[in-house]
Amino acid sequence: MESSTFLGPTKKVKAILFSGFALIGFICGYFAVGMSEWVLGLSWIPYQRLLEVLHKHLLKIQPLLGEWMTIVLAGAGAGIGLLIAFLLIDKVLCADISDQEIVLYKDKRTYKISKADVQHVFLDGDELVILACNGHELLREPHHLKENIVEDAFVFHQYPWEQGGDPFEVQFQLWTPGEKDISKAAHALLNVRKKALEDKDEEEAAKLRKELADLNIIVRTKGTKQYWRFVVGNDGQLAENRLGACINDRVVTH
Repeated sequence: MESSTFLGPTKKVKAILFSGFALIGFICGYFAVGMSEWVLGLSWIPYQRLLEVLHKHLLKIQPLLGEWMTIVLAGAGAGIGLLIAFLLIDKVLCADISDQEIVLYKDKRTYKISKADVQHVFLDGDELVILACNGHELLREPHHLKENIVEDAFVFHQYPWEQGGDPFEVQFQLWTPGEKDISKAAHALLNVRKKALEDKDEEEAAKLRKELADLNIIVRTKGTKQYWRFVVGNDGQLAENRLGACINDRVVTH
């Protein structure tokens, strides 16, 4: 059986998250009526109208449930806590790394990247980045592990790990409207993506990143600022767009 290294939340971490969020939800539910009254007395707390409506509904159902009110709310709170923990874990990038391929899991999707397609692997801040041999990004996703754990896993399976970070760091430029080195189409996409970043629309921003890759432009983000560079292949020249959307082709939906 082929050996692999798993990166992601362990069973122990998952157990802590599930039990912790369930306990918090249980406590909040148990004291829901009293807490809602207390919070309504704090004028600086946002969403006062919503809280007031919630409090009124709690008071309405209290006579119906009687002494079961506390138990029902506590159970509902624990259930909501478990759901939140599940959604958080589902958003975390996990990976099985072997000598032949990298299998990544996130948002109920599976990404497979062959080792033969990988030219560089590195961390860019809190993001894991994998570059293809033609310079396109095969992956750019946030990770939630210690840097040395991620590095050790890729080095152990003999992937081209870049300890110094992005080998093309110096090529990134801050995007400004009217930049003469890139096309009008790229400017249009970057401008729309800026709005998506300001609105914290991560899905739209990710989609626009892929469209920019189709124009041989790699973009990374710091806050709402965008930095760009042209795609560079392993021959040092501007790469043809052979793998710009390869990660989409490799997606397997459960």
